[in-house]
Amino acid sequence: MTRTILAILVAVSIIVISAIIPALAQEAQPALPSGNNCTEGEMIDASTAEQAKAKIEAAGYSDVVITTKGCDNFWHATAVKDGMPGNVVLSPDGMVLPEGN
Repeated sequence: MTRTILAILVAVSIIVISAIIPALAQEAQPALPSGNNCTEGEMIDASTAEQAKAKIEAAGYSDVVITTKGCDNFWHATAVKDGMPGNVVLSPDGMVLPEGN
């Protein structure tokens, strides 16, 4: 009988521990902001940073670092073209343009 009780306690302990560990792991993750700044009706498309980077590189830019994607589906990046670093934007229709000054 003692072994049965011990076996039950071990089984319950394993179940409890297996439920607690994932919860603790989630708490250890950095807190990310919830939601976004998009307004009602703005639809984020499924384009990825990797796709955006490839399109910017195809336009003649190097050292592309994607920084953000806006609610308007424009990708923003830093990149180098003709030896000049700067900011660029990739529009949803695939145009790559210098951004800012």
